[in-house]
Amino acid sequence: MTTGVIIHHPTTAPAAIKVWNHLNTILNQKRPGYILWALDQDLSEIVGHAQEQPVGGTYKIIPFLIAPGKHFQDDISQVEKRLKAERPDLKLERAPVLLENPRFLDFWLSEL
Repeated sequence: MTTGVIIHHPTTAPAAIKVWNHLNTILNQKRPGYILWALDQDLSEIVGHAQEQPVGGTYKIIPFLIAPGKHFQDDISQVEKRLKAERPDLKLERAPVLLENPRFLDFWLSEL
């Protein structure tokens, strides 16, 4: 089973929190090895999740962010650095941000 973390922007808006909670429910049903994590949360949640993974496995870091920028360069890099330090045996795979993914662009353009 593939596992990993989906990293998103933090929010305090009630409507956005409701959507994230709904996404988390779907994620738990369809991809139980993944967790959602907001950029302002404690990094120990991801480290704890990674610690539960089998030795030598793959752990995906999926930034649910629109475009590369400061969060991508600084925050996501910190996540990778910490996971490499805590679990050097895990193979880390970082996915592109949404605008770097041609499938996302195709989907988005089809909605216009």
